[in-house]
Amino acid sequence: SSSSSSSSQTPKKQRLSRIQLLEHLISLREHEIQSLEQTTTSTESKTSELKTEISRLEQEQIWFQSLANDDRQKLIRDIARIQSNNEKLDILLLETNVVLEE
Repeated sequence: SSSSSSSSQTPKKQRLSRIQLLEHLISLREHEIQSLEQTTTSTESKTSELKTEISRLEQEQIWFQSLANDDRQKLIRDIARIQSNNEKLDILLLETNVVLEE
């Protein structure tokens, strides 16, 4: 009878041991999940920051491109004005030379 009682304790102890092991494994997995959730939150936050920075940089790029285009257009107008003035000066020089030769 005593040996029967002893043998019945062993499966109970095994079950308790198995339950403790399972509780421990569950706890470990829950901690892993929490860690992953924190990492995900951190990654999402960093991604959001980077997207905001990209947007700001793109706006700055558009603004500087607009300034560069304005500068280019001004240079084209200045070149056209200078060419026109040069043509007028050429005509004046020709007319002056004609007058001087007469």
